[in-house]
Amino acid sequence: MTIRRPFATLPVLLAVLLAAPLVAWPDRAHAQLQGGPAETYVNCLAMAREDPETARKLAEEWVTLGGGNPARHCAAIALLGLLRYEEAAIRLQTLVDLLADAPVERRAAALEQAAQAWLLAGNPQRAQANLTTALALRPGDAELLVSRAIARASAADYWNAVDDLNLVIEARPDRLDALVLRATAYRYLDSLDLARQDAERAVALAPTDPDARLERSLIRWRLDEREGAVDDWRRILETAPDSGAAMVARENMERLLAPEED
Repeated sequence: MTIRRPFATLPVLLAVLLAAPLVAWPDRAHAQLQGGPAETYVNCLAMAREDPETARKLAEEWVTLGGGNPARHCAAIALLGLLRYEEAAIRLQTLVDLLADAPVERRAAALEQAAQAWLLAGNPQRAQANLTTALALRPGDAELLVSRAIARASAADYWNAVDDLNLVIEARPDRLDALVLRATAYRYLDSLDLARQDAERAVALAPTDPDARLERSLIRWRLDEREGAVDDWRRILETAPDSGAAMVARENMERLLAPEED
């Protein structure tokens, strides 16, 4: 029997996209959003998190009033809040093109957000292309490398994902998410000894982290260490019962430990 767990994407992708402005562009403000240009933009993004449909409508109207790139960006973020991922990704990609002559940091940030949206839309190839371009602007950036590793692994390009994560872990041996992601990639490559090493390091760094413990449980199950796997699942349910890892742990326990019918 197999255990269920997709390749571990960072669960905060959508939260990150909904949380942070690209930049506070000076531009015309929509009266209903109030405040000066920068405040208008931040207010619009806040509304995109809390009431994405209203934010989308206001941002679209703001575009027609000359809101420019801030209005376009807010409209795209509102679409993410509405789970219209592909449409949002297309909007963010258009914004990347509009920022072709922008300062490096602004363009890199736009590329990163577009890539994250493409990942949510299920298009890791487009995500990887954007992240590679962003890395040319910010060489060695750890966040971009982790995101590209996720994109590569989502396209089943696990060895190249490992290469990206190696760079991150060489610079930061205690980086928890990179260790968990590399363990997952190694597991998909059937390199279970290497996967176990990373998972054990991750659990040692953060014994109550649900994703680290879940990854170790899946490796233990593959290695026929069933008691250890079940122990990890139970620990996840005790320490992080509302996490995504707990949902997977609960499902695995119910499905794999249920008595077989005659």
